[in-house]
Amino acid sequence: MSLTTASIRFPVSVIVGVLIAVVGGFVALRSVPVQLTPEIERPVISVTTIWPGASPEEIEKEIVEQQEEYLKSVEGVLEMNSESHDGYSSIVLEFAVGTDITGAVVRVTNKLNEVPAYPDNADRPVISSSSRLEGAIAWFIIRSDSGVYVPHMRWLVEDMVKPRLERVSGVASVNLFGGLEQEVHVTFDPAVLASWGITVRELAQALHSQNQDISAGDFWEGKRRYVVRTLSRYETLDDVEQTVITTRGGVPVRVSDVAEVRLEYQKPGALVRSFGQPAIAFNAQRRVGANGLDVLEGLMVQMDILNEEILEPRGMRIYNVYRESVYIDSAINL
Repeated sequence: MSLTTASIRFPVSVIVGVLIAVVGGFVALRSVPVQLTPEIERPVISVTTIWPGASPEEIEKEIVEQQEEYLKSVEGVLEMNSESHDGYSSIVLEFAVGTDITGAVVRVTNKLNEVPAYPDNADRPVISSSSRLEGAIAWFIIRSDSGVYVPHMRWLVEDMVKPRLERVSGVASVNLFGGLEQEVHVTFDPAVLASWGITVRELAQALHSQNQDISAGDFWEGKRRYVVRTLSRYETLDDVEQTVITTRGGVPVRVSDVAEVRLEYQKPGALVRSFGQPAIAFNAQRRVGANGLDVLEGLMVQMDILNEEILEPRGMRIYNVYRESVYIDSAINL
């Protein structure tokens, strides 16, 4: 019996088959991710460690080699590559296609926690999961037309703008470029320091040793367990000034006796300018498997809200300077 004859004799079956195909098509149309390029890359996890002022050789010896020693035993790693630069290092772990990236991140984090120690002024490693070929789906610029010096407002972008954008469904990460971070400057007079018989190392060690919380163990009282900690991190400039460096003749020598403490901004390593004005730039990366058009729509909505509620009252504004949806829409229309 031919297909035509069967279709005529069993019309109900044909109608059911057509309905199934149509419904399946609509479901696929709404659920299949829309993106500019296909995902053909194996899942990767990157580990970035910042050590300000260190040379690539120092970072390789003091940080990368230790991390590689522990990361090489992470289950499921197919390839590991590392790079050392001025002030930071990057290790990229490549996993097999289909690897549960969430579980892989946990395994990588656990192994990094086993690294015994890092240099004193090195930051803790930052772990992110994204494809090396997965570029940013959108770029934004924050600038001011009312005289506000935008680079000094990086704290605002980090605390109020970045978290809101990272909560948009489908966004993997938001990366900031430009801007100046605040830091405490302790400027000492070498002559005064020498008159007290204090070395620069002693001053630095005093600041480091007294700016940390210390665990004092725990104890039980009946059925309750109490954890004891000593809280001594600096919270104000006065806390820094009152730090005792040493004692001379029974008199404590404080930081304020030998140095001036000020809240300043870091020396810029790079600058971002838009139409000749200082600015802050940031991008958004799509999470693997997310629908690119939906992610971009969510970012645009959040951008308008941030402009209205946070930035415009402070004399600034976010401008979208690139979004992938322009090329996606063009390809779909074609």
